[in-house]
Amino acid sequence: MHIFIWLLVGAVAGQRLKVLALVPAMAIAIAVAVVSGIAGGESLLHVLAAIFAATTSLQVGYLVGISTRHFVAATNMHRLPRPPTADARAQVRLRD
Repeated sequence: MHIFIWLLVGAVAGQRLKVLALVPAMAIAIAVAVVSGIAGGESLLHVLAAIFAATTSLQVGYLVGISTRHFVAATNMHRLPRPPTADARAQVRLRD
């Protein structure tokens, strides 16, 4: 369940923020994994596995989010008006 949450947090961060935003997000993910591991009485190995899973899912989510942003921007490119070509500018000059 925590992995899915960190995956979604990473995807939102990928769509809205720069890559350096992952540094504090990973620090928060590590803190949450450590606190939940200690509160649950888990062993050190389980806490390290939770840290690895949380930070990895956060980074994969960021990659998914930035890929989604890229593909949405690429599909919207054809809707933008194209600048006039050199031939169109020459035809305007000939009419004047």
